[in-house]
Amino acid sequence: MPSSHFRKIPSIIGILDYLGNVRSILDVGAGYGKYGIILREHMDIRKGRFHRKDWLTTIDAVEPNNLNILNPQPYNTIYTEPIQDLLTSISEYDLIILSDVIEYIDKDQNIIFCLSRIMNYIILVRPCNSKKKNKWL
Repeated sequence: MPSSHFRKIPSIIGILDYLGNVRSILDVGAGYGKYGIILREHMDIRKGRFHRKDWLTTIDAVEPNNLNILNPQPYNTIYTEPIQDLLTSISEYDLIILSDVIEYIDKDQNIIFCLSRIMNYIILVRPCNSKKKNKWL
């Protein structure tokens, strides 16, 4: 499974801080759940909201192979369908993170355009060692 470089984490946290009032995040391509843990810690736990009942941020994941997620606890909901199948049924989000998946999305599917209807902001994270190429890259 591809993995983004750890150096991208401070950039993502910096963007979250810059955006300010982010209350809902969709982690597309959650993989092992790395960003779920980091996002939950940054958005709730470091602010003293340790228990699920106290969390103010909704963090959902899309990972068709959800067996990869080592720790599902940070997520409110884990969708196991491909993002293409969820576009008409999921809620709106303040922020969508496409982490390590852009190389798997065919640009002819217009996924980014379709996602723009359910989000305010998007972060694209490209894997550091992607061997699969497509027309986006």
